[in-house]
Amino acid sequence: MKMKRMAILFIQVALIGGAIFFFMNYTQKEIEPTKVYVYTADMEANQEIKEADITQIEIPAKGVQDNFVTDKKDLKGMFIGSPVFKGQYVYKDNVIKEGEQDPFDSMDLERYRKMSIPVSLESGIGGNLERGDKIDLIYQDGGKAKVEGDLAMEESDFIYSKAFLQDVIVYNVVTKEGIPYVDRSESGYTSEDEDGVGGELAVLTVAVTLDQAEEISARQAKGSISMVARFSEAETYETLGFVLGDYEKQFVAPVEVETNRPQGE
Repeated sequence: MKMKRMAILFIQVALIGGAIFFFMNYTQKEIEPTKVYVYTADMEANQEIKEADITQIEIPAKGVQDNFVTDKKDLKGMFIGSPVFKGQYVYKDNVIKEGEQDPFDSMDLERYRKMSIPVSLESGIGGNLERGDKIDLIYQDGGKAKVEGDLAMEESDFIYSKAFLQDVIVYNVVTKEGIPYVDRSESGYTSEDEDGVGGELAVLTVAVTLDQAEEISARQAKGSISMVARFSEAETYETLGFVLGDYEKQFVAPVEVETNRPQGE
């Protein structure tokens, strides 16, 4: 009987000892220092992360979240996704690769406005457009020019095109239902995506200044506007325009077109 009680006591002691060991081991792991990174200064969106921009600190393992960056190699050649502050932890979901930057996060938008232009799959670069892309706008119009005929001056039709606005930033692209358009030009998707939701390209919204918006509006009313997409290496340069037929120069300029004075005063 005594031996049985001794055995039970031994088992109880072993269980208690095991529980204590497990608890101490668990507690030790929870408070064990783990290396993470914080920013050394305030940084704006789209800035490249340099070595001097981060510093390593140690915090208890319990405080480390899955989203924390714990390996400095993961930050090589990466950029800030949204503004950060000195002392803030470096999070994985706020670190982006080159080319993933949203230009509107770091633009001074004080003088910019959003303006929409109707587009189709054909006129909208085959749907290969998304927020942050840059495009050039081309104006097409026609007119009549006076040319010398066999007996007298005659009128001749001409058509011309001219790139009038370059380096325009795309704000968004939506379908005719007003939902974000999904670019499938370089994917294997058909007219519907994996969720069965499709949409026809319909409206392109660009960021322009007010004077640019005035020009676009006037040109839309008089002629037609098409667009060309820029490669990332594209440079802005002036063109002469292109004309078919004998032509007369067209006057275009920003001018004071309205007055608050009655005519004759």
